[in-house]
Amino acid sequence: MAAVLALVLALKTKEFHSNFLNIFVNSLILTMIHEVAGFVQAFVEVTGQAQKLHIVITVCLWVRNYHICTIVITNSVWVMERMFATYKIYDYETKKYIFISVFCLAEIQLSSMIWVYIWSTDVFPIDSMIALAVLSHLFPLITIYFVHKLNKKLDEKRLSEYCYVSYSLSQRFQLEENLRTITFVRNVFLFTLAFDYPIMGFIYIYNKAETEADRCFWSMFVDGFCLTYAFFYPLLYVVSSPKCRDFLQFYYNRHFQRPRTADLEYVVSVDKRVMCQIEQDNHFAFLQQIWGENPRNDKK
Repeated sequence: MAAVLALVLALKTKEFHSNFLNIFVNSLILTMIHEVAGFVQAFVEVTGQAQKLHIVITVCLWVRNYHICTIVITNSVWVMERMFATYKIYDYETKKYIFISVFCLAEIQLSSMIWVYIWSTDVFPIDSMIALAVLSHLFPLITIYFVHKLNKKLDEKRLSEYCYVSYSLSQRFQLEENLRTITFVRNVFLFTLAFDYPIMGFIYIYNKAETEADRCFWSMFVDGFCLTYAFFYPLLYVVSSPKCRDFLQFYYNRHFQRPRTADLEYVVSVDKRVMCQIEQDNHFAFLQQIWGENPRNDKK
């Protein structure tokens, strides 16, 4: 459902869309579905209707397991989209690579279904599942490293080209998007590492002597707690940080307009010797205009 809605958004806004925006909306929809399923499950448990409404509990568990896996995988897909945007930085916006949104959303859904199948069928023991969860969180960190290196290489190339060759607004915008994505996924990783894994270990020990109903209710609370800190807190930081005004202007504008050119201008450092040479040439040109001759050849 979330993938279909996000894909419709991508097609409706293909004239001025952002692949990052499509994945962002997809993740928000997934989070809302996850939270609604959690509240429904908690309500059934609290009201004592778990035995009568066992099918509701089962459906909620499937929905929540599917979407919590999808949210984790979305972090990797964000970085994947940024890597492609950096590789195609010279024509990424002009050619409108709509298939990137389709590919990313399809990858999210396929990976999530595989995760849910593994989780629900007990293919691997719980220890192996925890190890897979750790590896799935390390993958975004590794890809972030390569995006950072690629972005740094492009930035150094831009600075070495003096001031005659500069990146266009579209190219500078993609570099800015890289920085925002790296910051966001880094925050998600750090908060997940700080809150999710310790509680995961506690739940693993605590649930050994508990019933299925208690495990469902307790896991709902823990998932909501971890999800709040690992997902919504970085979003709150993005919204409140003064450094992200360009981000707000782009994503919350009605027509998805880009920030002004001045907001994304890079300050190009110019060698002092070049500046002195330019100043000297201008000085001699001024003297030549006044004297009507080349002052460098006045000895002839």
